[in-house]
Amino acid sequence: MFINAQKKLANTMLYHYTTPEGLLGILQEEEVNLHFTKFTALNDKMEGKVLQKRFLDIFERLYHDGKIGKSELEKLEDCIRFDMGSFRYFINGKLVEFNLEDTFVCSFSKAQDSLPMWNYYVKNGSYQGYNIGFKNPYICSRLSDERLIYDVFRLRPIIYSEKQLEEFLRKYVDTIDWTTEDFQRCLMQILCNGVLEHKMECFSHEQEVRMIYTASKEEKKEIKYKVKNGVLVPYLERLFDKATIQEITVGPLIEQDLAVKNLREFLEQRGYSDVDIKVSEIPIRY
Repeated sequence: MFINAQKKLANTMLYHYTTPEGLLGILQEEEVNLHFTKFTALNDKMEGKVLQKRFLDIFERLYHDGKIGKSELEKLEDCIRFDMGSFRYFINGKLVEFNLEDTFVCSFSKAQDSLPMWNYYVKNGSYQGYNIGFKNPYICSRLSDERLIYDVFRLRPIIYSEKQLEEFLRKYVDTIDWTTEDFQRCLMQILCNGVLEHKMECFSHEQEVRMIYTASKEEKKEIKYKVKNGVLVPYLERLFDKATIQEITVGPLIEQDLAVKNLREFLEQRGYSDVDIKVSEIPIRY
């Protein structure tokens, strides 16, 4: 059940879709500047609640299928009914206490040229987006301030289906000794480690991989704000080595020849001359 997701992603290119303005802000002359949005301010209203709901739904099905009795159902439900605003999380085998107000996320996708992802960057009836391809082994090990990513950053693929969780729980309930509290600790560990990684299946087209950052009290003083759909959104800026970037894709329907020419000039000016430029192959006219 517990897989080293960072190692599984080691040979995977990750893509960060962004606006033209976002591209200019990310590609700094000295380093790569990524925005980490406060977890509680992400656009999905179900963030942080999906895994808890999946547990409850699966427990109900196990009860109706006769796998567990009423008293066992109540014990399982009591185990996971708690405020998800604060909890304990295992990082590298260490138990760390923090709450979602300390958690910041930068989103990537495994999809290199995805129409649903480009759809987020439609402005005045046309696609106006880019995606930046990050070479994952670098993003996992080379921060501009030389801190190890495994200390404060975690890279996690998003889970959109509850199938794997249900398969695990159906087998797990057969092994539970209901006279002890061991099962409670196990379920709490699964819940606390997975709360940031589960989203509704309707978002599966995003093929999202999250870089999760836990900010200290001092670091939270660095919080900045941007406006999105009329709402102030808190975020932190974190700097990465320029070697993390391998390619940039120009979205569909931008004037691609001009966009590529100007992008190449911009990259050379800022010291990214080794970055490959690609154009979207999605055949759209309008």
